Amino acid sequence: MRQKEQEDVFDSVEAITPELLTELGVNESTYQRTWVSESRRWIRHKSLAGETSAALDTAVELLHGHWIHAEEWQIADLHLRGAGLRWKRREFCESIRSAVRAVRVLGRPPEAMAAANWTG
Repeated sequence: MRQKEQEDVFDSVEAITPELLTELGVNESTYQRTWVSESRRWIRHKSLAGETSAALDTAVELLHGHWIHAEEWQIADLHLRGAGLRWKRREFCESIRSAVRAVRVLGRPPEAMAAANWTG
């Protein structure tokens, strides 16, 4: 649209919603996978910037969503990222719970987790 000098659809809306994306031809599966992927990146950047609380709050909020089209590894990664953030905050029991949830999502043995960089 922008290349053809047509009006930008996003200029006329207050918010970009899943419904709008569907109208524009973006299916729910693509939307969910992209949203989770970009949110994971945002969480990582917040964590690297030392904003542990903001990163953890976002990870927890995402994990409460109903992501039927997200990849299992993406959900497991969110649990592991949350585990690492909780560990930094010295919330050891919650950190362990989050790590166990990641294992349950993937069905991987603990050795695979130990090899992963999940602390930050």
